[in-house]
Amino acid sequence: MSNAGLIRIENQPPTGKLSIKKIAKLKLLQAVDVEERELTRDLTSCSDSNTHENLFPLIPMESVEKQIFNHFPCLLQPDGSPWALGNLYLLDLVATGATASQATVEKHAAALKDFFCVMSDLGINFLNFSLRKAKRPTYAYSDYYRDVVKEFPKEGQKANAKIRKVISFYRWLRHRGFVPEQAMWKESTGYIRIKNKAGMSYDKKITRTDLTLKVIKNLGPKALRAYDETEQKGLIDTLLQIDNTEMTLGFLLALLTGARLQTVFTIQASALDDYVDGDYHPVVVGEEGFADSKFQKRFAVLIPGWLVVALKTYLASDRYAERKAKSFYSNNDKTYIFLAKTGAPYYAKADDSFAGDYRSQRLGKSIQAFIFQQLNPALSHSGHTFKVRFHNLRASFAENVVTENLEHLNAGRITWADLLNIVCERLAHASTEETENYVNSVRKKKIKAIAQNQFEAYLESRIQNTWGAS
Repeated sequence: MSNAGLIRIENQPPTGKLSIKKIAKLKLLQAVDVEERELTRDLTSCSDSNTHENLFPLIPMESVEKQIFNHFPCLLQPDGSPWALGNLYLLDLVATGATASQATVEKHAAALKDFFCVMSDLGINFLNFSLRKAKRPTYAYSDYYRDVVKEFPKEGQKANAKIRKVISFYRWLRHRGFVPEQAMWKESTGYIRIKNKAGMSYDKKITRTDLTLKVIKNLGPKALRAYDETEQKGLIDTLLQIDNTEMTLGFLLALLTGARLQTVFTIQASALDDYVDGDYHPVVVGEEGFADSKFQKRFAVLIPGWLVVALKTYLASDRYAERKAKSFYSNNDKTYIFLAKTGAPYYAKADDSFAGDYRSQRLGKSIQAFIFQQLNPALSHSGHTFKVRFHNLRASFAENVVTENLEHLNAGRITWADLLNIVCERLAHASTEETENYVNSVRKKKIKAIAQNQFEAYLESRIQNTWGAS
């Protein structure tokens, strides 16, 4: 970023409540004619915008990694015009590369939309940091969610995520010349113990603010739950009854490889080209792989040979041919295995060159819709009491792998170290410590199951002896 030739734009709050409209293909590098204006005063907080012309110094971009950003979440004012300051902030996140993913930029846009909605309802100017702390926009926003969390404790983590993004917005303003009359928050530093990918521990310095809410940690995201053998069989039977080939194969891939939704539904058809025979077929995913992975970590997913045959049979079917003919990749070796009726992927790879051409972002939303609208009702109709969450398939795979290899351990065919390495590799864990948590969890379940069975046998014996039941 350069400080030369500052561009001056009017620094105004939204004229009303903001909305978000996604721009399919936003060109980040384009020629523009700019009229430079002299800055009459520094950018400071001011509640009276009628008597002062608020100007904001925009530092022009020098280089951007991506020339096009797909599905950019543009912040619009009530009259449909873009709100300049907020969109410049989002663009800067993209340009600096610090927060370039679509999902993250969208979260920042949603946080700004929510923040200015609250400010509008409270009648607070976002640049006015008065002497009274409760009237300062940052503290007012934190207090607003403090009241929400008192009534709905589970909203605490979501509230803190929004507050952190608002803090990021104000840090950006301050870095570009904004000087508030009073403190926007109080900062303190601390250290947390974390581990790197190699499993080495170190202390990381963090900065905290007094805006963050105290939340109860165990009220966070719902923990993963592995489905037992009976539930897994019920799930597959129900999928076969629904008779949606793409969903059945996709769910089988997740259950038998432990791959996440993002990985399963971004696998390219060419990943299966070199399969000839064998119990398992390794497919490299992640950076420069055949599918995306979390943080683009590169590793091999092992697909059972019989499932590869089933997938290749599907790829040779008329059903797939019809979908592929409608795809942008119809004549390209990067064609996805899983395509919707429209020819679009259920989930688009991060490097999909046609991402901006799809009607909507391809992030697997139709798969979630299938689960809620078809799969869970069908399971309930068949008498099953559990509900499906796609990521639970990974937990089920993990327990299956651990259970199978625990039997080898108990039989003396492998050592404890062998067990950890096998499970760690199959689950693509960063360290064996994470794997140990899985292994110990399964062992505890087995011990509890044995204890429960013994207790049930005791009760059965007592009832039979007392009542003479047979």
